[in-house]
Amino acid sequence: LSHSFGFREEMYLCFRIAWSEFLFGKSFPLILDDPFLGSDDYRENALIDLLNSLSEDRQIIIFTNRKNNYFNQLNCNCVDIST
Repeated sequence: LSHSFGFREEMYLCFRIAWSEFLFGKSFPLILDDPFLGSDDYRENALIDLLNSLSEDRQIIIFTNRKNNYFNQLNCNCVDIST
């Protein structure tokens, strides 16, 4: 059974978050480099909801070049480093 790149990326991210919580608890920050790379719009919105929920317990830093209106609705600070 073959899954899409976006699905595999999402499952890998969820695994890494769960494994990190198991090892270190929930007090560590998450630093993610473009976790939306392989996501379609539906999967991106679901991932943003997940990260928004996780941000209630910890700091989350996301590096991305995606500019999605849904992403901009989150209660977060954004820094644009493009030139």
